[in-house]
Amino acid sequence: TGELENTLIVYSADHGSSVGSYNFWDKGFGMYDVITRVPMIVSHPSIKPGATDAFVTLLDLAPTFLEAAGCEIPENTDGASLMPLLNGGQKAIRKDYIVTEHFGHQLPFWQRMVRTQNYKYIYNPEDEDEYYDLDTDPHEMKNIIGTIGSQKLAEPREILIQWMKDTKDPLLFW
Repeated sequence: TGELENTLIVYSADHGSSVGSYNFWDKGFGMYDVITRVPMIVSHPSIKPGATDAFVTLLDLAPTFLEAAGCEIPENTDGASLMPLLNGGQKAIRKDYIVTEHFGHQLPFWQRMVRTQNYKYIYNPEDEDEYYDLDTDPHEMKNIIGTIGSQKLAEPREILIQWMKDTKDPLLFW
């Protein structure tokens, strides 16, 4: 239709799949990177080719589309526009962590996760929490929650509790 110059193309997915990792063959349980890290490719003639490890979420797509279309982004919108990141004006659009939630697949199995570049803390309200040092264990094979001190857990727990309050997460009571 001759509108390629005016079209923002986004390719992504809603979640990953275990495809045999950790002996799971479905979307599975857990907050492993094979499930939570999904592809996102954005294309537009004004965007320079590149790659980033910045923390983004699918909630960022709506504000991105609004900004790309020249529309105002409502103040209470979840997510943030990716345009500053895509245009190279910023290296990140949020702090150095991301919080994700999981409600289970086929069975209710609630989890919340705080992920940074260096660690992953997973809150399991009905089971033992998890902590992975991603520098020494990038494949998340050894849960070291029982070997780290409460001081190291204070930051991710504080981040998670504040996020749960801000989002009115139903698991906050737990």
